[in-house]
Amino acid sequence: MNWICCQIGAREQYAVPRIFRSHGILQSLITDVWAPAYMQPLLSGLKVARQFRNRFHPDLAQADVRDFKTTFFSENLLSHVRQCENWTRTYRVNRSFAENAGREITDIARRHEIQGVFAYSYAALEAFETAKRLGLSTILGQIDAGPYAEEIYDQAYSQIGLLNE
Repeated sequence: MNWICCQIGAREQYAVPRIFRSHGILQSLITDVWAPAYMQPLLSGLKVARQFRNRFHPDLAQADVRDFKTTFFSENLLSHVRQCENWTRTYRVNRSFAENAGREITDIARRHEIQGVFAYSYAALEAFETAKRLGLSTILGQIDAGPYAEEIYDQAYSQIGLLNE
């Protein structure tokens, strides 16, 4: 039985999809930006593109990787033009990714026998809704608790700062 991994970025150098692949259970990796092997020389030559060199891992060179480069870059550009705050930008990019991932999950599940979907926190909702509709198992990789937790952290830090004065 195969699994689909969904993740934005190269988190932990694609550790989860690499582990799934090493055990022969990775059907597909769905990510925001993937820079396959043939793009690596170009990315190392362009200063602005060097940050995307890590959007590849040789262990996944032969894997079915689906990405949304065009959507990712247009969403980020639009958010910068609109001067969105970080959480608003993150929310927009995550929602867009998750909606696209949901469509890809449906497409993959039509062609292959899939057992489940692994996804990280913010970008998991729509992907998991799709997976559940298809009768698939889901595993959530929780990154952090989000904006509400940031408010709590800020309050705690300010209290500590007041205590130390």
